[in-house]
Amino acid sequence: MEIDDLRSVTSIKTSSDADGSFDITWQAKDYQLEPLNSKAGGIDFPATHVRAVDDYLWPIDGLEATVQIVGDWGWDSVPTQIKQACLILSARLFERRNSPLGIAGFSDVGAVFVSKFDSDIDKLLMPFKKVRMA
Repeated sequence: MEIDDLRSVTSIKTSSDADGSFDITWQAKDYQLEPLNSKAGGIDFPATHVRAVDDYLWPIDGLEATVQIVGDWGWDSVPTQIKQACLILSARLFERRNSPLGIAGFSDVGAVFVSKFDSDIDKLLMPFKKVRMA
């Protein structure tokens, strides 16, 4: 099951009748948080998936919520790469005052335009981008 940035689980419960009553409490051995390599690259990523293990399955109902997860969500602190990307972007925006209409200057071949894409910012943010499958 896909989730958003879960740091730790207090409890997972499911509804057996899809009636809004979460009557089945899961034990820690009944699920695993993923990705398993959440500390890869020196960044401690929160979990983005919960996998049911052994005989457990996620209940499916198109109309009612059937899973309740209680825990700590989000990040402990803002990652260094995000802070660096924000500093680079703010410096770019500050310098835009010197490039009216997006023109940074002129060279032998004509006007030099301010790029809308910054590869340094993209490289810093790449590990944090989530690809959602429909």
